[in-house]
Amino acid sequence: MALAIGLGALGAHFLKTKINVNALDAYKTAVFYHIIHNLAIIIFTKDYSTQKDIKAPIITIAIGTLLFSGSIYALSLKAILTGVADISYILGPITPIGGMTLIIGWILLGYKKIRRLDY
Repeated sequence: MALAIGLGALGAHFLKTKINVNALDAYKTAVFYHIIHNLAIIIFTKDYSTQKDIKAPIITIAIGTLLFSGSIYALSLKAILTGVADISYILGPITPIGGMTLIIGWILLGYKKIRRLDY
């Protein structure tokens, strides 16, 4: 969570004058998803000792967040940090893979939670 907040501050205070509006909007989306999914992981793992069956969904959500937000961070910062003009051909496909991984993680988590309900 500290990383997400730090990266959000970086975007708000430093990057707004360094990257174009579209890249900054993408960067803000990455920060938003990073924070939301970190909160979800914190909430769903607070009683981890009694919920060991949610390990796979939580790991899937964490990997999805890394792929989704991480690739957008890299794409937004590519010119500043790497000096490479265009690395989107490498990182571009990673973003939707991260998004699909997030969706799969949430479906798995929902499935695990529904299975635990007593009817």
